Amino acid sequence: MRSPGVPFLLLCGASGVGKSAVGFEIFDRVRSEGLMTARVDLDDVGMCYPLRDGDPENHLLKARNLAVMWRNFEAVGARCLVASGTVENRDVLAAYKDAIPAAAFTLCRLRVGRQEQRDRILQRGHFLGVGGNAAVTSMTPDRLDRLAHEAAREADELDRNDIADFCIDTDGLDVPTVARLVVAQAGGWPHKHRVTRPTRARPHSAASLGQQGFGGRHSHVRFPLELVGGGS
Repeated sequence: MRSPGVPFLLLCGASGVGKSAVGFEIFDRVRSEGLMTARVDLDDVGMCYPLRDGDPENHLLKARNLAVMWRNFEAVGARCLVASGTVENRDVLAAYKDAIPAAAFTLCRLRVGRQEQRDRILQRGHFLGVGGNAAVTSMTPDRLDRLAHEAAREADELDRNDIADFCIDTDGLDVPTVARLVVAQAGGWPHKHRVTRPTRARPHSAASLGQQGFGGRHSHVRFPLELVGGGS
């Protein structure tokens, strides 16, 4: 039996908004207060390619992995969870909610103006070696330009189909400031939620996990430095 009301904060948004950086900042703050906290970057736990038919962005795979990871986190004492990733629509949102059905779920969308979004993505290329080391990173100027255009289209789609509990605009703000705004808007997360000592999870064999179906960097510098190598 899972613990009731596990505080689960999911940061979403288009590429370049700072999901991973802000998620780590919040994770670091909460764990420094002595509350055992887990963090998951959903892009990392769904990194399996080529993509398959029926799960075009690997969201079902990510959600399955999230469910298994949370059981393991909870078994060693985790009391809350911070995650970051892309949530395009209500079907995707339902998949992540179903992964931890007893969670007290909060979805925060991070936004940024199009010009700053583009600047952040192009700035990544500078730190990843565009120019002298572009052959190693594959981050050529043309590819960065395509990524910037794709990120802008993604942001436009999210503007039309916003399903978050609340949004935070990140233009001109550093990572710690955005993290403070998110926590405040979420009512002092995770402390507004009832956090109970987790029950001991039943161990799962590799075979049983394989058979289960699926229901239903922190610093005070500005974002471009925080986002090196990230997808958020």
